[in-house]
Amino acid sequence: MVQVKQNKILTERKVWIHSAGFSNLKGEMMNKRFRRELSDWSVILFGVLLVSFGLDFLMIPNKIVAGGFSGLATISYHLFGLPVGTVMLLLNIAVFALGYRMLGKRFAIRSIVSSVLLSVFVDAIALVMHGFGISSLTDDIFLASIYGGLACGVGIGLILAKNSSTGGTDVIAQIINHKTGYNTGKLLVAIDIAI
Repeated sequence: MVQVKQNKILTERKVWIHSAGFSNLKGEMMNKRFRRELSDWSVILFGVLLVSFGLDFLMIPNKIVAGGFSGLATISYHLFGLPVGTVMLLLNIAVFALGYRMLGKRFAIRSIVSSVLLSVFVDAIALVMHGFGISSLTDDIFLASIYGGLACGVGIGLILAKNSSTGGTDVIAQIINHKTGYNTGKLLVAIDIAI
């Protein structure tokens, strides 16, 4: 008797849910989550492209050190001829392990993907530029530093806004922020000035 009553209640709930338009609620929520993830990744990709553009077209050819791991990689490029993207990726390996443990799986995965994309784009754009004989968009160091800094800053800001980073000092600043509550932007400026 109890089983029959429970089945009747479940049937009535299913009819009400369907008639109220909630039958596809799970599918709609999944679709909304997918769109949000797609939007986040699109912003991250655009941010990575901006940083790559700022580094390859403006900062690296004019010997402007951006700070962070990209700055260290730029120095190694001009001193030893090592590819900037590859050096950034190698420097990030230890930081990713720490970031994964301290900041969580989602942040770590997004940051690893962003960092790998940045490294690949920086080296690929450099190869294309070399192939076409392009050295820089401008030889004016002042303009290169302004526009390069703007492109890199906006790009990193977009990436950080979507719970990701390009690795390196971004992750270090996020870890310090997570532990102490200090502002991530101010921490990045302090670390970049130190480099």
